[in-house]
Amino acid sequence: MGAPFRIAISLKVTVNSGAETNFLDLGRTGKSAWWRYLLGGIFVLLGFSVCGIVSYVVIVVIAGVVTMGGLPSFDKTTGMAQGIDPIISFVGLNVSFLYLILFTFAVVRLALKRPLLSLITPYTKLDWKRMGVGFATWFCLNAILSLITYLVYPQNFKLSFQMPEYFFLAPVVLVFTPLQCFAEELFFRGYLLQFLGKFNKSILILSILNGVLFTLPHLSNPEMSQGPVPIGLGYFAIGFLLSVLTLRTNSIEIAIGAHTANNVFAALVVNYANSPLQTRSVFVLSKLEPWFDLGVLVLLEIAFYIIVMKYIRSTKR
Repeated sequence: MGAPFRIAISLKVTVNSGAETNFLDLGRTGKSAWWRYLLGGIFVLLGFSVCGIVSYVVIVVIAGVVTMGGLPSFDKTTGMAQGIDPIISFVGLNVSFLYLILFTFAVVRLALKRPLLSLITPYTKLDWKRMGVGFATWFCLNAILSLITYLVYPQNFKLSFQMPEYFFLAPVVLVFTPLQCFAEELFFRGYLLQFLGKFNKSILILSILNGVLFTLPHLSNPEMSQGPVPIGLGYFAIGFLLSVLTLRTNSIEIAIGAHTANNVFAALVVNYANSPLQTRSVFVLSKLEPWFDLGVLVLLEIAFYIIVMKYIRSTKR
């Protein structure tokens, strides 16, 4: 194979002096031919799609038979089961992401011949504190900006808190949401970002490409009908930010924490009425304000980036 193609640009990945190797360089270890990554990625997506759908259907069908005495119906638009407890549907959907982890693990170990940890960090162990900082910072900023949204659009918020249902929901969310977020970060910010890094090392270009790839599977979400352009840009902005932070911090740990905080907050505090992950959160948004929400998201991301990078610069691994 010839030398990998690179595009010259001012933003370059900086190698952490204390790391065993650079995060992107991990993509060149093991058996790293581009066709192995490409075929492996296709295998992961096909395996996840088929096994994930089957897993979800089996769980909700069993739940429907046990709780309703019959088969549940499925929404033709979203594919989600109707008429069963939202917690069961939530569990079924999140359990399906276990297959994304398993198929990614299989490809990395069997096809690329390297450890799964190499998709997360170049270090020999995980930094749980980084994940915690990412989670706590995003969660707190999200709460502040949600309060601002409430002050501007109070009519869109509806109190939906119910006891004791909420206290059954909370532990389920705290157990299964990290599974989903870890799976997505492992594939998008780990596997795909290291694959793209074989051809280019520009933080800007890699983050744009990864942001686009992260947006694509979310385009079928029900909320896209509220404003496909601003909502699509919102998904892109999240993918872009998490990619930048992965490359700047030399691992996906911050991204895992932030992604988990974002989804936990949505599931437990403020959810959207037509979200694919239906939960009885404290508040439910009956309507989105797409352009305003995008502006709020950008402010959140700027504040998050500043706080996290300040923390990273003040600590050493």
